[in-house]
Amino acid sequence: MAVDIYELTTSLELDGVRFVGHDIGLMVAYAYAAQFPELTERVVPSRPNWWRPTSVARSSRGRATG
Repeated sequence: MAVDIYELTTSLELDGVRFVGHDIGLMVAYAYAAQFPELTERVVPSRPNWWRPTSVARSSRGRATG
């Protein structure tokens, strides 16, 4: 899949690529960055929408934090 993105970006004549990856897309973004570091400007991991720090999760359910 990283090679597919490489082929797309080169056909579009893009100089550098910035990724925001989520879930499996993040794995693809990392694979692209590892294979084509000179063409990768940045990889930004996006946390899953279900993830919350423990203290926030506890406080949002009415329990004490900490």
